[in-house]
Amino acid sequence: MAALFPTQLTSAFAVLLLTAAQAAAQPTPVNIVAIGASNTWGWGLTGRSAYPEQLEDMLRAAGYDARVVNAGVVLDTTAGMLQRVDAAVPDGTHVVILQPGGNDQRFFRSNEQRAANIDAMVQWLSARKIPVIVYDPVFPPDYYQWDRVHLTAEAHAKIAAELLPQVTDIIKPKEKKVPAKRRGRRGSGARPPLLSSPLKVRKGNACAPSRWMRPSGSSTRPSPRRSGATLTRSRRCCSTLAAASSAR
Repeated sequence: MAALFPTQLTSAFAVLLLTAAQAAAQPTPVNIVAIGASNTWGWGLTGRSAYPEQLEDMLRAAGYDARVVNAGVVLDTTAGMLQRVDAAVPDGTHVVILQPGGNDQRFFRSNEQRAANIDAMVQWLSARKIPVIVYDPVFPPDYYQWDRVHLTAEAHAKIAAELLPQVTDIIKPKEKKVPAKRRGRRGSGARPPLLSSPLKVRKGNACAPSRWMRPSGSSTRPSPRRSGATLTRSRRCCSTLAAASSAR
């Protein structure tokens, strides 16, 4: 038994390392919180018909390990949402969906106070580095149930489908753009382009003595009779150009 103990310990340690590696390879679950009133909670609906649950199903079908918490409270106003937003949104939340609802108007709250409450919630969550989607559209009449207040299951499905791309834009990993390498920059060590054709030496006056061949102190053109030094320089010039031409 004593001889087997080190082997068993090694096997257990290997299993522990494998489990830890598998856990590290798993993608981080996405936590989303939907805050609102009865239309977030799903008044008059059955099963997983409210938009937070339908949004979770859509995200999972798209391959995201997502969990959408339904934090809707019946008869809640933006003032109540503001009071409970910190407790409703725990640390580790990646996205918050805020649907203010229409109870502020029903309970005779001013539009200015409603807007101030929404802005305060957005600022509070932004300070916690949590993105917020404020979903506050005007719904068409066919979205409502018989009471003209609460939304149908079909309307909740449309809301979830509308929110899906907004959520995925936030939670999907950002692609890093690699800047394209600029070619032909100075100092890159690139060689200059070669000439398409070899350099041609003009015939005739190519070897004629130039101004530097004139005797010093002379301002006139040299006489047809050239001195020995001038002829030697001229011959050297011609032989140098001919050698350069044949080398190319």
